[in-house]
Amino acid sequence: MKPASPNRLCGSCRRTCKQAANAVVAKCPRYYPFSRTTRKPEFTWKQLDLGLF
Repeated sequence: MKPASPNRLCGSCRRTCKQAANAVVAKCPRYYPFSRTTRKPEFTWKQLDLGLF
């Protein structure tokens, strides 16, 4: 038996608790989307070059 396809909201979620396509889900408190972009760190912490040597 072929598993039912998930609805649109669950299809873009990383969790495994997918609802069937015929279930009506407008908002999910457990929604965890896929990250489509790789985030770069906002700050790059480096040792300051103080010229002590």
